[in-house]
Amino acid sequence: MKFGRAIVLSVAAVLCGCLEDNPNVGDTSSGGATLEMDGSGSMEPGGMLRCSTEAGQSCTLLLVSESLDDRVEVFAPFDTEVYRGAIDVDLRPGANLSPNSPDLDEPFGLAVTEDFVHVMLGHYPLRTSGSMVSFPRTMLRALPAGEDLRAADYFDGITVEAPVVLSEFGQIEPIFLNSVTFGPTLLAAAFGNDLFAEESGWTLPGSILAISASDPTNLATRSLDGFMGGDCPGAAQLVLSDSQTAAIACDGNDAVAFVSLGMPDSPATALAETTGTICPLPTATLRRVRAVAPDGFSGVLVAIGPADALGSGEVYRVGPDCAIAGPLPIGDMGRAVLGDIIPIPGSEPAWWLASGGPRTDALRGIFVIRAEGGRSLRLCGPLEGFEAHWASVGSQPLSPRALATTPTGTALAVTAVTADPTADDGMFGKVLWATLEPATDPCETVAEVIDLTNGAFGRAPLPDPLDRTSWRRGPSVAILVETSP
Repeated sequence: MKFGRAIVLSVAAVLCGCLEDNPNVGDTSSGGATLEMDGSGSMEPGGMLRCSTEAGQSCTLLLVSESLDDRVEVFAPFDTEVYRGAIDVDLRPGANLSPNSPDLDEPFGLAVTEDFVHVMLGHYPLRTSGSMVSFPRTMLRALPAGEDLRAADYFDGITVEAPVVLSEFGQIEPIFLNSVTFGPTLLAAAFGNDLFAEESGWTLPGSILAISASDPTNLATRSLDGFMGGDCPGAAQLVLSDSQTAAIACDGNDAVAFVSLGMPDSPATALAETTGTICPLPTATLRRVRAVAPDGFSGVLVAIGPADALGSGEVYRVGPDCAIAGPLPIGDMGRAVLGDIIPIPGSEPAWWLASGGPRTDALRGIFVIRAEGGRSLRLCGPLEGFEAHWASVGSQPLSPRALATTPTGTALAVTAVTADPTADDGMFGKVLWATLEPATDPCETVAEVIDLTNGAFGRAPLPDPLDRTSWRRGPSVAILVETSP
């Protein structure tokens, strides 16, 4: 992912990020933890992490990282009270008034586990040393629906106070968190390079982090170097390509790293005697490894580029043996800036892909990639139903960025960002929720889409240009948490 300055503007808005969710209800680039019920067998109504459901019904929560605006928003898409409030992680108030500020907190990767909601902070306590802040779910459940948790509620300006846990990693840009746990362990990637520097300088190997989900201060790290085929500089999105292998996008050298994991019992055992293989992609100039997604056969799909106004987006399929299929070209002349790519649950190998860009004629929407004839790939779409939602309240068209889906694949969360989040109308991003009509061919799927952030009754308020806490400049990561009755 060569995000350069774009990732500095929040590894999100213009660019892309990545990720997924947790206690394995199925890796759909979301996943989910199980929320508790009250003693009667019904979900207790209200609360940031509670849903108002009847006994026997399940519930879905959607969490979105607003990376440029230092908060995490929480939604219950199927509830009347859709907007459940926000978690403020602005531990450096006022530091992000300039888009070039070196002290952006930038919440990015998210995961929900049995005990905590975990949020990766790229630039706290220092720009060169990120961390993760973990909020007890009991604490968030106690908040009334629609009420925010403010930083002042758990941070005294110097110290994060119990029961909230701050885990300092001592790593440069540890922002990519896989929201699907590896047993009781979280996996993350640290970029390992200065994102404010030129992309040609991203030569240092990144790292893989293993973090205890129940005790996030217990962690282990392993530098992504010395593998068969070389190193992984600029470690970006991390996914589990199978039950024992992590696949990581290597942005510094346009490659994919497949890392064999140990036993998931603890961070130390997860990274014990770790081995890996570096699989280079075909050589090109200044391409950007945007995102990776499991292909269901221990390999990954890789969404790439373009890096300039003349290039096209591309998708490759890469096996753990470094066998490569593709490219599948998408758009031309810079018309396809790619965002998340996630598997479509329940279908033969197929994936949803977010595409857009600053041009008015951008290839904009949610597309479908299908595997055909072995490892070959075919593109179709975009899905019907989203067209009207790419129009912004301001002058800039919006583009889809982050994707998350329910385990059944019948609903899809999509974040939408403006091309230039630093512009006067750059705060008018959206969080969309699409109910999908079943179709034998995923290319024929039709979406019924609503805007969860349009200010309607029960939904999140529209951004107010005079209220920075309402801005939505970089909704960059989305995960879904499924309840279980």
